[in-house]
Amino acid sequence: MITIEHTVSESVFVHAQVAAELTQKIKPLSSTVRLVKDNASVDASSILSIIGMAIKGGDHISFILSGDSEKQDAKTLSAYLSEKL
Repeated sequence: MITIEHTVSESVFVHAQVAAELTQKIKPLSSTVRLVKDNASVDASSILSIIGMAIKGGDHISFILSGDSEKQDAKTLSAYLSEKL
């Protein structure tokens, strides 16, 4: 299990389009990915679950990855987060 900690950029609000882009990045990963914010945890491959988290700029979020390729998947996800969120 690997945890990625991330603080969302101040200019970002996670609306439907951003949630869709994030799930498009997560779905091809072979790891199971959970998104955690304020002690709530959701399936990070679900657009509606991500929207329901009401993530906005400055929020601290975590992604928990588990699976055989979690190290490579964590690198892929970390790069995406640094660039987009």
